[in-house]
Amino acid sequence: MSLTFEEFAKSQEVEKEVFEVIDRFEKSSQEIIDLKSENTKYLSVINQLTPYKGVKAKLSSFKSTKHVATIMGSINTAKLPLVSKLEELGAYVEVFEEAGFVNIAVIYLKEQDQEILEVLNEMDFSNCSLAFDDFASDMVNEAERKIKQNQEKIINIYFDVISDEKVLFNAQRLHDFYALEIRKVECEGLTVSTQTSYFMEAWVPALKADELNKALEESPLALSFIIRDPVEGES
Repeated sequence: MSLTFEEFAKSQEVEKEVFEVIDRFEKSSQEIIDLKSENTKYLSVINQLTPYKGVKAKLSSFKSTKHVATIMGSINTAKLPLVSKLEELGAYVEVFEEAGFVNIAVIYLKEQDQEILEVLNEMDFSNCSLAFDDFASDMVNEAERKIKQNQEKIINIYFDVISDEKVLFNAQRLHDFYALEIRKVECEGLTVSTQTSYFMEAWVPALKADELNKALEESPLALSFIIRDPVEGES
């Protein structure tokens, strides 16, 4: 895409459109942040519950009563033989194995709490939160589905943002236009001017010298000019 000088000089005309698009980009950016935040929560669920995918019961079904404690968690695979020690203490133990993870549910009388916990510590027991009203496998699968869905939404937002080449072109055009306007103001302080005249010295590529000479000669403005080669010492 390209512009004529006349079109570039009218760059302010696209300002409203460009800032409307920037506003839309900001909203899209916030939407992406929200989706990524959701995915972080789903990843937390996956990390927390993946070890318990082999548990064939809803996690909320493991409940304690007034006299009986029910706990569930993961243990060190090498410590699985210690299950017999729990059973010797009168506890009921259910073992669930899933892809390298070993989990146990232990049901015992609360009066044996101290002895049971000592054995569990030997087994490197890590307690599982039971505040989930579903199967761990279903919750992990649902979290993975949600993450995939959100990732697709994020990709679609990105494509929507970058799809309009004209918008990016106009944003760059507006940036360059104002950058040049700023430079014009800055250059005024580096030149000589009075109430009636203005003096400027500048460089022009040698290949453009004849073209510039012709343009200045034909200019309707009251001006005087000279185009010369650089002298020794000029950089």
